[in-house]
Amino acid sequence: MVTDAWWGYEKLEFYGDSHESWNHSLGRYAGTNPVEKVWSALKRYLRKLYGCVPTKYLDVILKEWEARHNFPELLKSPQNYLAMSLVPC
Repeated sequence: MVTDAWWGYEKLEFYGDSHESWNHSLGRYAGTNPVEKVWSALKRYLRKLYGCVPTKYLDVILKEWEARHNFPELLKSPQNYLAMSLVPC
């Protein structure tokens, strides 16, 4: 993953993601757009939904966002959600 040099991305390698940092203040921009595109869309979504970017439950909100984008069929109907999330006994 390629990101800008923001300090919040420093631990990505610790969590198992490959990471390369490009410092925008040095004129290095190419390659960071995919991550910034996702964050930009998420911030717009949160501001529209909540009027701000809430931090209290941000971990849960991020997990939902990830599920919506990685498994779009999951939330198309309540039946899909239940079928995909319930474990058979």
